[in-house]
Amino acid sequence: MLNPFRAVGKHSDKASSAATPGSLPNTADSLYDLANSCKERYQQTGDLTPLNEAIMHYQAALKQTPAPSADRAGSLNQELAIVLYMRYREMHQLHDLEASIACDQEAVKLFPPSHPKRSI
Repeated sequence: MLNPFRAVGKHSDKASSAATPGSLPNTADSLYDLANSCKERYQQTGDLTPLNEAIMHYQAALKQTPAPSADRAGSLNQELAIVLYMRYREMHQLHDLEASIACDQEAVKLFPPSHPKRSI
């Protein structure tokens, strides 16, 4: 039987290596989806490899997304902050916690003052 989680990992290297800034119009979306799948695999298995892959793919998606974009402010920074915090909880590496906080701080700065998520 084919393991659907293994299939995601098999394609993850191809997606991230193809992701150079401006290379494809939907690369950031594809990387975001791949990162979500890797995060889910980590949550199901507890294996740190997919968590590390999720971090790598969220970071690559951020590089593909311009700073003033609402996607960068919302989903990408917040998701990256979450997986960095997850890894901090597992590994107790302070740099992961600091990176998670920095992502959340960037998200707050990028949300317009009137945005409802800015107050969270």
